[in-house]
Amino acid sequence: MLAAWPFLQPHNCAPTLRAFIVPASSSIATAARKAGADFSKSVQERNGTQTLPPPHGLAAQAILTAIRDDPKIPSDIKTVAGNFLARGLTVNQVGQIILCRSSKCFQRDQVRIELHFLSDIPLVFEAIASAIVAVGGKECYGDAPRGPLERAVSEALNSPDLFV
Repeated sequence: MLAAWPFLQPHNCAPTLRAFIVPASSSIATAARKAGADFSKSVQERNGTQTLPPPHGLAAQAILTAIRDDPKIPSDIKTVAGNFLARGLTVNQVGQIILCRSSKCFQRDQVRIELHFLSDIPLVFEAIASAIVAVGGKECYGDAPRGPLERAVSEALNSPDLFV
């Protein structure tokens, strides 16, 4: 099915990773959490009898559906998400193009959403980013925060006593 749209072929370009902090009450964060919960429930119910679609593809599809259905998001962004969903791609095919991972933040009213774009579809990528901003989210730039071990190693390597 992907052959019908050559621009949707996975790995046409270098993968892109974008991270966002989104309000936990937003439709996008709720959709990503619900997709993860539904996947977890399906894993428990299947007992190894069936193959399930990848959870990252389910979350990406859920976010696109939430964008299309959310009244707070501008209509031009909703149109892009709706047109992408109207192509009838399966969850596996969406997972070959966009991977989504959501995780909790220290502040309980926020959720971190990481989007990995494995193909070059800038219109869809920018629509998702604009939708996240429209619901109160923000994109994270720069290096990720370092933990205590990384800070200790960095301090040790940068100390003047190392070269004495």
